[in-house]
Amino acid sequence: MRRTLGQGMRGVQIRPWNRSNADIAQMAQVDFAAYDQPWNRPTIASFLRQRCHGAILATCAYTVSTEDIEHLAYRLWIAQGEPSNTADVDWKRAEENLNLHHADTVIGQAYYEYVERDPDTWTVDIWGLAVLPQLRRHGVGSAIIGKMLRMRNRCRDIECIVTVENTAANDFLRKNGFRAGEILREFYERTGEDAVRMQRQKAC
Repeated sequence: MRRTLGQGMRGVQIRPWNRSNADIAQMAQVDFAAYDQPWNRPTIASFLRQRCHGAILATCAYTVSTEDIEHLAYRLWIAQGEPSNTADVDWKRAEENLNLHHADTVIGQAYYEYVERDPDTWTVDIWGLAVLPQLRRHGVGSAIIGKMLRMRNRCRDIECIVTVENTAANDFLRKNGFRAGEILREFYERTGEDAVRMQRQKAC
């Protein structure tokens, strides 16, 4: 069943990042909302400066609730090494750092890299795909994947490495045409978790 856009979202657009600091700031916000170990702005900027690296964004006129702002502001505050006691958080300063743009709010994104497997074969490696938690299961992630499929040019396939235990990510990728490939034992050094290489192939 095709899912419709969630309440509060209007005019969702899927586009490449526009090489602006504003886009990077909003990508960091999505990462902080979506991941336990998110990338910060310098890490995102460093990744995107490299050759053959890029990002696809989902944006729309989305009104962020007070609860969402406070949650993101608090996580950003803690990530910057500030006191963990909520009573000590300078909410005004933290919320100013969010740099929200309601008319073109980034609600989801995917980082990718073009990888040359041989002179005639390229692959798109997805480094991370995230959607704001409150807007998941409304087709945003699938729309981002669809955009990546259309932009591959000479690339043979798209790959994404995820933990074997991340059933939600694996189910999402399978629903979008990916198949499980190689199992990568103890792929993640910090946790020792196994990973699986998910692939979607298509003639280009």
